[in-house]
Amino acid sequence: MQMIAQDMDELEAVLDLERRHLLAGELAELELLADRKADLINRISRQRSGKGVDASERLRKAAERNQALLLAAAEGLRTVMRRVAELQNLHHGRGTYDEGGVRATPLEPSRITRRF
Repeated sequence: MQMIAQDMDELEAVLDLERRHLLAGELAELELLADRKADLINRISRQRSGKGVDASERLRKAAERNQALLLAAAEGLRTVMRRVAELQNLHHGRGTYDEGGVRATPLEPSRITRRF
C-alpha cells in the first residue's frame, strides 16, 4: 500500500506541474510529462486492480482541471493557426473580394505588412 501512495503523490505532483506549464503557455513541456503521467496511471491501476479501491478524488479533480486547460490550449492553437492561414492568404492575394462579390485586386505585400 505504501508504493501506491507514493505513486499517487508523484502523479499529483506531475499533474500540478502540468497545470503550471499550461497556465504559463509552455506547451512543449507537456510532451515531456505525458509519458511519466501515463506510466504512473498504469502503475496505480495495476496496483489497485482487485483491491476494490476507488480512484482518489483529489487526483480525479486535478486531471479534470488539467483537461479543461488542455482543451482551452488546443482551441487557442486552432485559432492562431486559422489566423495565420488568413494572413498568408491575404499576403498571397487569395480570398479578397469587394462588396459586390467580385475578386479584388490584391494589395502589394509591402502595403499589407505596413498596415500591421
